[in-house]
Amino acid sequence: MSFEYHKYLAIAVPLLVVHFYFFRRNDKEFFQWVEDHWFLKRSISSKVSRLFFFVAMALLALSTLDLRGPEEKIETSIPDQKTIILLDKSASMLVEDVRPNRFKKAVMMARHFVKKAAGHQVSIIVFSDTHKRVVPFTDDIDLLDSILGGLLDLDINVGGSELSVAMKEATSYFTLENEYKGGNLLVFTDGEEHDSLENFKLQDDINLAIVGIGTLNGGPIPLRRKGGSFQGYKKYEGKEINSKLNEVNIKKFVNRTKNSKYWISLSYSLPTDEILDFFRQKFQSKLSKGQSRIRPVLVKYLVIPAVFIYLLSYLISLRRSYAVLSLLLVVTLATGRPVAAEEKEISPNDIKAQALLEKMRQGDLDETGKLKIAEELLKLNKSKESSTIYQETIKNIDEYPNNTLLNMGTSLLKSGKIGEALDLFDKIRERREFSEEERKIIETNTLRAIQKSKQDKKEQEDKKKEEEKEKKKNEDKKKQDKGEKDQSGDKKEDKKGKGSQNQNEKDQKPSENKNDKDEDKEDNKKKNEESDNKDDKKNKQKKTIKEKESDIKKKRKMVKIPATLKQIMNDDRGLQKKYLKTTIGKDKRSERRDW
Repeated sequence: MSFEYHKYLAIAVPLLVVHFYFFRRNDKEFFQWVEDHWFLKRSISSKVSRLFFFVAMALLALSTLDLRGPEEKIETSIPDQKTIILLDKSASMLVEDVRPNRFKKAVMMARHFVKKAAGHQVSIIVFSDTHKRVVPFTDDIDLLDSILGGLLDLDINVGGSELSVAMKEATSYFTLENEYKGGNLLVFTDGEEHDSLENFKLQDDINLAIVGIGTLNGGPIPLRRKGGSFQGYKKYEGKEINSKLNEVNIKKFVNRTKNSKYWISLSYSLPTDEILDFFRQKFQSKLSKGQSRIRPVLVKYLVIPAVFIYLLSYLISLRRSYAVLSLLLVVTLATGRPVAAEEKEISPNDIKAQALLEKMRQGDLDETGKLKIAEELLKLNKSKESSTIYQETIKNIDEYPNNTLLNMGTSLLKSGKIGEALDLFDKIRERREFSEEERKIIETNTLRAIQKSKQDKKEQEDKKKEEEKEKKKNEDKKKQDKGEKDQSGDKKEDKKGKGSQNQNEKDQKPSENKNDKDEDKEDNKKKNEESDNKDDKKNKQKKTIKEKESDIKKKRKMVKIPATLKQIMNDDRGLQKKYLKTTIGKDKRSERRDW
């Protein structure tokens, strides 16, 4: 136990002593003056009250030095690593010195990394002269794999390489996250760089991994048409360009970054495991620097006594008037009228909803007005009323725009009509004419509907199992009761003969044996449940990064993607092909190479 700001203790203690000296001297002079002029001596209660008051103030002053306990280890959940994948899509990545070519090799390695990167939130950026963030941070490997697959058909015949600028811009996305600073930067490139590296420097909390793709001998840059037919080799000033892997540039990037490493990948090499180990090692060392260790704050042990002593000093100073004030307080509380229960406040949204519904009941609205009311009700979370109005108003969905149908689908989804909502979203997607924002809304709502459907199905199955279990339990109980009745009946009819009694005993034994087996099963089941609960408690303890990654991998294997979700991914892949096509012109400042 010590003060966090203990260096100020040497100043605080003398100040408190000096303050106490002047405080006591002023008190003494004041009460001496009162005694001389008013002939009133200072009482003992007054002296004790002033002493307690000073002690309370001293404790409050010391509490500002932040009293802390000894360092403790706490169990904290391990956050996901933030990883940005940078893919070089300059024209030099078309060289076929590695199979099938540099860019396709880079995409293949990125997909392999994504599938094995458990415990990573991954974002993808492609760059050449400019850079484009394709997907924000997510751990959805199916979405990431679909996006990367869509990049394979990009037209990258034109485009230079500004690797340093792209890396600096990419690091700005880490600052948007509040969990922890820094992250991992994974770059797939051939090392071509057209800018100077004099001012290049990354922050110390960035882990840089560069995978150089290509060979030192290099090769020409083939140009192909959309159909895949060969068009010729790229030329500069009338000569064919021979693009080589620039390992010197890659080493410069690594040497200018504190936490960095690079690999050279040929046709059949995949350094994915080495990259993951590198990121894991840096991430683990960062966590061990204090994120799981704390010093508990113990200021309450100073503040609470200080407040209590201050109140005590005040009560002692009252002395004779204390009894009168206490009596008045008791009388006031005893005779006071009970506070009337507050009426439940009606929010402005509820008032608006009631007004809209009343307007609807009057029947003076046209179709546009009804749709407007349905939209307002949806905003007010009145999804049932909203979906009812939409279904009554909209008869032919082909006559209505996308935004109206999206609102209708959202209201159906919120009101629990998942099947109808999914059908409506499928029909909207068939139009193929919607904005990027509308596409995202369709995907988000469809995913929510699928998840809700799975959850409802699971709840129904659990409920059905519980009912079957209860039914079986009741049947076993009935059989047991019946066996007991048969046994008592046999005893009453003992006069009918010993032979019949023996026969009844034989009939009873199987029933008893069955009941015993059922009881054993129940006991075993309870034991298994208890052991499962114990295992769950153990699993709730702190996990290592490797254990967390292995758990995530197991969960991924158990997930099956519904057909609707696959369709969304295919559509998204097609949109990405169109969205990422760029044309690079000449820079006005100088003649820049476009490979």
